[in-house]
Amino acid sequence: MIDEMHLSDDVHVHLAGNVDHNHSLSKGLDFLFIPIFRAGYGDPKLPSAQYSLKMIIKECEAIVVAGEGHSHEKLIRNVAEQMGSAHEDDGVEPHLVELEGTVISNQVALDMVLMSEADLVLEIGERVLAMAKQNIGFERTSRPRVVMPDLKIKYDSDAKHMDFEGNDNALPSEGSIVFQINHPHPDWCTNKDVYDFGLLKKGPLSIHLIKHSDKSMEISIDGLAGAVITTRKLIPTGTRPGVMVAFTWKTGEIVFYLNGEYVDTIQYQKHD
Repeated sequence: MIDEMHLSDDVHVHLAGNVDHNHSLSKGLDFLFIPIFRAGYGDPKLPSAQYSLKMIIKECEAIVVAGEGHSHEKLIRNVAEQMGSAHEDDGVEPHLVELEGTVISNQVALDMVLMSEADLVLEIGERVLAMAKQNIGFERTSRPRVVMPDLKIKYDSDAKHMDFEGNDNALPSEGSIVFQINHPHPDWCTNKDVYDFGLLKKGPLSIHLIKHSDKSMEISIDGLAGAVITTRKLIPTGTRPGVMVAFTWKTGEIVFYLNGEYVDTIQYQKHD
């Protein structure tokens, strides 16, 4: 319909593009989740611009698993074929298992990807309907307003999902995790409010983040040892919105970084 009506399918977003799989920093990359942020909600170092939604869906990577990139189009197709009751496959693509087993702020990453894509599609749909109303007098059918209950849904890390069958992979003896957290409140890093960012889960590793009123970040990690490993350090001043969180582990030692600065080292013993 976009083509027939000669409309633009551009959306205003921050778009990181695809991973350079030949770059030395991408060697050994196990998992990368590549979100698309609407204008004003992404890193200002990556200026927002108008991009064709069709191009994003067909050409841009939504996820990288074991060094292989998967476009939004491939992800949508795999979900339709392997989760839909009419097109259910015996096997499930590994990148679907990775997304379904990854939790960010108590939300399954697969749901977050699909919801962000659907949001952009609805934006283009509104554009089509507005043009139809202007040119041919199209009127929408009146529908009753749907009122959603105010529910707070917490992800249960022990729950078993019926859509996929897969076992969590054991953590390697050494590795690193890097991610960025942010909040709509522009001064959340420096104000005196407390922000609980919920659970981030990747395989057997669970991470819980809380920003405290003293401008410190508490990071709790479960899955590396027999007990939860916790550190709480002041957030270094950063030049980008949000806080970049990173940690590495090797031979019983975990090293923490905030906004690219070293903040703590904790020794631990792994227990079965």
